[in-house]
Amino acid sequence: MNKDFWGGKRILITGGCGFIGHNLALYLADNTDVQEIIIVDKNGGYGYTKLINHPWYGRGKLSIIITDNNSECVDKHLYDYTEYWRTLIISPPKKIDVFIHLAAVVGNYQFYKENGGMVLLENTFTDTYWIKYAIEKKIPYFFYASSSHVYGDKEYSYESSTKGENLLTYGQQKLVGEEILLANRSHFKGLILARLNGIYGEGQKYKEDSCSVLPQICHRILYNKPFLNTTGQETRSFLYITDAIEAILLLVENSENCFVVQNVGSGDAYEIGVLSEKLIKISGKTLKLEKTEKKAELMNQNCNVERLKTLGWFPKVSIDDGLKKLYEYVQERENDEHRKNV
Repeated sequence: MNKDFWGGKRILITGGCGFIGHNLALYLADNTDVQEIIIVDKNGGYGYTKLINHPWYGRGKLSIIITDNNSECVDKHLYDYTEYWRTLIISPPKKIDVFIHLAAVVGNYQFYKENGGMVLLENTFTDTYWIKYAIEKKIPYFFYASSSHVYGDKEYSYESSTKGENLLTYGQQKLVGEEILLANRSHFKGLILARLNGIYGEGQKYKEDSCSVLPQICHRILYNKPFLNTTGQETRSFLYITDAIEAILLLVENSENCFVVQNVGSGDAYEIGVLSEKLIKISGKTLKLEKTEKKAELMNQNCNVERLKTLGWFPKVSIDDGLKKLYEYVQERENDEHRKNV
């Protein structure tokens, strides 16, 4: 990390209470001397709880804006959110230096398939609003969280790859967001379109049906019911959250000179069934993984990350260590829930 780049800068993160967003904000707070981190999110959740317990919160260094007035977080903290939104975001008193745009409706493959119209509508509105905002406010650095879903069903995708089969509206919309930004590239000093691939780790949701597969499996193992709705032969690539954050920051730091479109992932693919068996072993339980005869609709998802590696980045957390960290996180969250209910 180039700490000189971040020193004194004002950072805006949309979707900042989400899985990647809150981890990124905490990393910046703990490892840099940024002037201020502004979080904008529709809802709060686990990430919100982590952020408000950081020493920077409420001291002019870490601000959180919840935009949904019906959110349970809105009336519990320091600001009149409507007024704060109007004064800080619409007419910011100080210039924002780096915009990290993570806000989006996200889920798993089945969620995207069943809610394609809503995902396309909501994410298109979110992207166009914030991209226009960034241009109008002349924010010099813009990071856009795209997705490996732009490739559809491909075993190994390069940044120059054409789209594959089974392209969902989520991936289609991300391509639209990329095109809007590329058409307006001249407005930014540094622009990154990062196609994120299989980011996982502490802070992920794990109970809902729309969650990613690895935290879901952890939760099922805890309750002695590990199962997959497929054969488990589909392959996916996974990158631990801390490695992803280091990649994001490195790309922003080098955004004036590096390729605009970048894959962010591990570059290694594993069968979901194999990873599920690893998680069962990590749990120390003697359980049988239940599978079905149903073949997954999306059989392959992996990306080449050689562009990213040319900047000196390499993943540090192995898949085995990452799975262990993930299982322990889900276990701890569940234990906390049980203690609260006793």
